Amino acid sequence: MLLNKLRCILKSQNKRINPLLLFILIILSVSAYGSTKTLIGTVENIQTHNPLKNVNITIKGTNFGTTTDNNGYFKLDISRYPETQKILFTHVGFSEKTLTIKQIKKQPKVRLQSINIEMGEVKVEVSPKVNYTQELTNEITILTEKDFSSGGYIDVADLMSTENSIMIDENLSGKKTISIRGANANETIILYDGIPINSSFNRVFDLSLLDPSSLSQIDIVKGGNLATFDGAGAAAVLNFIPKLEQDYLIKFYQRFGSYNSGNWGTNLYKKIADLKIFASMNQGASYLNYADEDNKNETIDRTSENITVNARYDFNIKQMENALKFNYIKSIKTYANNAFKDSLDMSQDLITLKYQGDYSSFGKTVLAFSTNKETEKHHFYTNDIYYNFHDISNDNNLMQFEYVYPFRSANFFLGFKQENIESILKEEYYKISSNKDKLSRISKDYSAGFKLENLKSSSSFDLQSINFNYSMNTIRNDGDAAFNINSKAKNKKSSYMISSIFSGDSDLFHLKTHFNYSNDFRLPTPYQQLISNHFQSALNPGKKIVMEHKSNFELGAEVSDLIDQFDCSFSAIY
Repeated sequence: MLLNKLRCILKSQNKRINPLLLFILIILSVSAYGSTKTLIGTVENIQTHNPLKNVNITIKGTNFGTTTDNNGYFKLDISRYPETQKILFTHVGFSEKTLTIKQIKKQPKVRLQSINIEMGEVKVEVSPKVNYTQELTNEITILTEKDFSSGGYIDVADLMSTENSIMIDENLSGKKTISIRGANANETIILYDGIPINSSFNRVFDLSLLDPSSLSQIDIVKGGNLATFDGAGAAAVLNFIPKLEQDYLIKFYQRFGSYNSGNWGTNLYKKIADLKIFASMNQGASYLNYADEDNKNETIDRTSENITVNARYDFNIKQMENALKFNYIKSIKTYANNAFKDSLDMSQDLITLKYQGDYSSFGKTVLAFSTNKETEKHHFYTNDIYYNFHDISNDNNLMQFEYVYPFRSANFFLGFKQENIESILKEEYYKISSNKDKLSRISKDYSAGFKLENLKSSSSFDLQSINFNYSMNTIRNDGDAAFNINSKAKNKKSSYMISSIFSGDSDLFHLKTHFNYSNDFRLPTPYQQLISNHFQSALNPGKKIVMEHKSNFELGAEVSDLIDQFDCSFSAIY
């Protein structure tokens, strides 16, 4: 056919054709002819826009196909098929996608959506991956060690301040708390390898107590989620994954910075059979001078010390994976304002022990124990008299059990958490009066839920997942401030959360929406109860502090333009 077309061209000419021109015409004709019979395009991750290699591309109904190369590029012979023929794209960890030849010619850039693997494993990208027993509804932002190991960050707060929608509040004493999307610091749940470590005294966690060199990964989950107990209605969840491995036996580092600061640290790692042990020690100090002060001794001095030990032992029982994890963190901080003779000493000792069992088709289970001891001593001098302004001691012992059973396209969750808290607050006011109160609290949380995922339909848009979670919490208080809430020492409340993800593609764009609704409650913290008990006679005598009820509604959407790679997102929170 091609030669007949060339003969027609030659016959239409009354003069002789140059041989070189004839050769060029043949090459162009063959190229044009071949291009209509070869399908060319690329495949990439719709979330990260990174190319996907080894994607299986099959002409539906046949055994004929190809795969993408390292750049996500593919070529497929379609010479025997009409434009209505369907092409199937499949890849591990991503949803299948079917397009016609005509659609691919119109938009040769094919994007695949990552999916949640069964039994609670959240897969944002092929690597890295994170396991959560309870299901997440929103995507997570993952910061790996390579993202922050060479950044020279003094502490985790210094690192987190580089992320969007995150604000760090640093007190003069060096305490650093986090605010995400404008929420209060006590509305952000802090996890250490999945175990809550928010202070049970005031629900706030000081991020300066964590050393970035002892972490391998940080997960940021924004919005309502079911990543942990107390997660419903939270502004965000931060999960700090402890470091277990490094490529060398010992690592030493020294950093110098502004404000006359500097810190040094040492990391150690050793593997013995199936046991991995990691340890680190970090010390830092800084001092500030007041501006326009003649006395150079009037400085603000701060010191910090962190000791971390992480261990993990992996073993199999009847070819089922099991793991034991141990973590220990000791943090000490001091603050001294030499101008106002004001000082603050803080310490924290955290020990966690965690068992993870993967029983294949029988489900997954997690059993965790932790003990967290916090102390804070604030004292100052005035007129050469020493005052112990306040002493805080808070002990928290936690036991947590979680179980997930997979059933076809659904996961069923059961959980139980118990906290035993003992808080002591002592305050002294210029040697005139002194208050010392103690509060003991036992909190029990029962939780259950289910998740339906990957709900397929015949349309281009699918309900990707829908979650429901219900929890019941009982709290019993004992001690000096036990009855200073609703005139009851025992409370029983329940909360719930519903969430869903809806996603799909058209020829021109990808749409993903999420919806969360939660109804939650919050009791006054031990600090709120103790401090209100101190001032009960002066402020509204006889009036009790009340429980906080909270409803959270969140709706968000993300639109990705498949042609120009333009992303647009919006969300509304009420």
